[in-house]
Amino acid sequence: MNNTILKILTPVFTVISMMACEEFLDQENPNEVVAENFWKDLSETNETLTAVYGAMLNHYVHSKVASTLRSDLGVPKARLSSTVSVRLANWYDHTYNSSDIDIGRDWEAKYTVIARANQVIYALNSLPQEYVAANLDQWRIQMGQARFFRGLMHFYLHSTYNQGEIIIRDKIADLDDFDKEFASSENVIAFFREDLEYAYQNLPYQYSSNELNLGRVTKGAAAAMLGKSYLYQEEYAEAQVYLEDILENLSEYGYELVRDMDLMFTDAGEFNNESILEINYSIVREVDGDINDEESFINRWARHFAPANQAGGSEDITMAAWLVDAYQSEVMNPSDSRNIINEGDPSDPSDDELRPVSLRASAMAALVHDDITTYYQKVSTIATAKFNNGVVGYFKKLTNFDITSNEKLLAGETNQRSGKNVILCRLADVYLMQAECLAHTGPDMTRSLSLINEVRARWGLQLRGAGTIQEYDNLTYDKDMVMNAIMYEERPLELCLEGNNERVIDLRRWGVTKDRYKDLSTREYHIIDHTFNGRTEKARLQEGPASNSMNDSAEDIPADYVTAAKNYSVEGNGYWPIPIDESQSNSKL
Repeated sequence: MNNTILKILTPVFTVISMMACEEFLDQENPNEVVAENFWKDLSETNETLTAVYGAMLNHYVHSKVASTLRSDLGVPKARLSSTVSVRLANWYDHTYNSSDIDIGRDWEAKYTVIARANQVIYALNSLPQEYVAANLDQWRIQMGQARFFRGLMHFYLHSTYNQGEIIIRDKIADLDDFDKEFASSENVIAFFREDLEYAYQNLPYQYSSNELNLGRVTKGAAAAMLGKSYLYQEEYAEAQVYLEDILENLSEYGYELVRDMDLMFTDAGEFNNESILEINYSIVREVDGDINDEESFINRWARHFAPANQAGGSEDITMAAWLVDAYQSEVMNPSDSRNIINEGDPSDPSDDELRPVSLRASAMAALVHDDITTYYQKVSTIATAKFNNGVVGYFKKLTNFDITSNEKLLAGETNQRSGKNVILCRLADVYLMQAECLAHTGPDMTRSLSLINEVRARWGLQLRGAGTIQEYDNLTYDKDMVMNAIMYEERPLELCLEGNNERVIDLRRWGVTKDRYKDLSTREYHIIDHTFNGRTEKARLQEGPASNSMNDSAEDIPADYVTAAKNYSVEGNGYWPIPIDESQSNSKL
């Protein structure tokens, strides 16, 4: 336990000592440590604030592998492979426990951010009052950032561990008072909302266009997280206040739903106008960075999700069959010109065809029959990915499919150096959260559908509800239909791999996780050959068993989530348990 504490506190004390060294040696008693020696002005407190952002780079703040496999989005490696590691299988089958090392690392990573945020808060409160009064606006902006991250991490921990009963860290802890009892879920909520509310009231809508401000948190990030926190507690009216503030003031926040597909989940699109909260990584800053340094500007996520062989990944996680089926089944709006391809005479409408898959599917998923979308600098998906052993789709998010032909070519001949940013929240999430709130508060589904449709229109998808036959599905939506669309189509297809355990939490708060696994474990799919440019892969997903197929190449694939359907329980798996190191070493638990 002492080693863990020292790992959390040492970087902070290092920053302090570097700033304080010269002044400290001038004091009469060099062994006396007082706050006045550490921070003289806001430039010095800003250096300490930078350490908070540095702690957010830690992979285990995000835990993408575990969160994807604990949800209904991903499966470990290939369905027909016998080389799945125990670590991956534990997440997928829900057989993990409190001794799992990643559970402990996630806990520690989030509390490291909290410790550093507390250091900034302490530093800001230590500045002379006269100086603070003269620089109050900037002081409040720094305090808003520190309290945002302290509140955000408590929110994340509350949503992930121990039914929300976690430790509140509201100040710098020394070794004598580090052990603390759990706070009730209600007290944790009150604590992190107070922090997020302070951030909401004091952070700016936007910062000046300066590279140093890239990734700094804003009023919009605080509003989105406050809205999400109320949504998670089914306090829909309260959530609407913050979410509507964003939607009614898009120009002030500088937000918009991006329609340029070259800017969606690509290197060129990092920090685009849809971004609300995004973690900034950069391969340029640390070409030779240590792959195990959790505060390096590089990350290892691309390796886990990229195809093996030509793309250079390890494809530890591939797409669940239902998710692939949902993407490839999305109905496009034929009146949207972006959905029309013409490989014959451009002047002859009879040569027009719809895209093989929707724009959303092309942006999010690598599907074998997407023959018109460049993937790892090849002309189509099938030219890069082999789709061995029952793989039916790869996630594109978190990979570098747009800037390299192979993940190992980015830096150092390894697939573990990626500069791809991690998205924690973007505007589409706000639209869908508000649509969910409105579905519950009524009085009808009109506004809820309009918000869903704004997201769908960006992708050129058929809209929901009544309207022109080509553009709308002309169904009459009640609350249950809207919620089913949000739960099983819009949120997972739009937001997969984003946020913090987003899909795990969504399924749990809707109370559908067990039934979801049971349903998916009974769905039957088969695969058939797809050929393009002389290359054939058996990976085109079809519903039903192979015996029902008219295709001679049809082959059944194993059902997903069979073991998860048996093992999962809300009590045992809805939240992570407190890590064993914490429970064994904290004398107050």
